[in-house]
Amino acid sequence: MTFFSKSGRTAEKQSNKSNLSEFSIGRKLRLLSPLLLSLILPFQSANAAPTFTNLSGDDFDKISRELSGNFMHHSVQGAAPLGAIFGFEVGLVAGQEPTPNISSIVKAQSGSDFPNLYHAGILGVVSVPFGLTGEAMILPKQSSSNGDFQSTSLALKLSLNKDLLKFLPFNLALRGFSSNSNFSFTQVMSGANATVQNTNTVTGVQLLLSPSLPIVEPYVGVGYLTSKNTLNVTGVSTSIFAPGYTTAQSADNSLTTTQLFAGVTAKLLFFSLGAEYSNAFGANTYTGKLAFGF
Repeated sequence: MTFFSKSGRTAEKQSNKSNLSEFSIGRKLRLLSPLLLSLILPFQSANAAPTFTNLSGDDFDKISRELSGNFMHHSVQGAAPLGAIFGFEVGLVAGQEPTPNISSIVKAQSGSDFPNLYHAGILGVVSVPFGLTGEAMILPKQSSSNGDFQSTSLALKLSLNKDLLKFLPFNLALRGFSSNSNFSFTQVMSGANATVQNTNTVTGVQLLLSPSLPIVEPYVGVGYLTSKNTLNVTGVSTSIFAPGYTTAQSADNSLTTTQLFAGVTAKLLFFSLGAEYSNAFGANTYTGKLAFGF
């Protein structure tokens, strides 16, 4: 027969509670992933994979701008932290960007249409003392019949009015972020299957402002962003680019831009809803958020 002390029973209960919490969080994330994939992947039936051939330098610049605007950090978070001391959110963000330039290029080359790009991620946000908030958006590598896609985006936000500028009657925050995405698809070139791969990295710093309201937080912001977009083709000897631009199998494009964005979030008990509009790299993006937290 085994005997347990009071402290032993307490430790066991705490351990079971911790295991239950870990199981609950893991279960939520596993449930979120299929829902996320049903909403967004840019190569699902809503958008067939594009066809890129004979790209000029101007074509590649336009493609890079729309890809950078779509795949940058879109967390739908205002200037205020999630709580006076601590707070967290976990949920989904998803949105789209009209792509008139990519659509025009694809139509001219293959006759098909590519009207929109999509973005999304599993969102995790944690606020700690001193007005610091960490943000993460992750979409693990996923595959569809049209291609593969994955993305990761991290950000750190400092709400200046919490400790440094307490006298401000509104919320003011600085946020820095870095995002990385990678997608690939197959297209026929010179009678063979070629793999086209695009890697995009965007970094930036943003200034956010919002009124101090209890439930709804409308916010506006401005940012300065840089991006690097790399497009390459493998599996064939033919270049994806026009001879007047380059005969190489790969090309890089670096960009800088100012960003203007505005959004609104609302906290309803343990749920948070939000929507955001952003203009960066000459592209317009629209993003929504559904999250759980406190």
